Amino acid sequence: MNTPPLPTTTQVLAQVYAAVRDWRTLALSPEVGLLAKELDDFAPTFEYAQMDAARGLIG
Repeated sequence: MNTPPLPTTTQVLAQVYAAVRDWRTLALSPEVGLLAKELDDFAPTFEYAQMDAARGLIG
């Protein structure tokens, strides 16, 4: 049985970064339904120094 190769750590990091990067747009979408005034309450969860470090690692 041929199994596909596992993704590299950098590939996984890039996928997670891409999923989190546009969280504000997703949060304001009809599917989630947050109001703009509510975004600041959630910002610390998604916007922190580790996101900058991740961006630096994935290029």
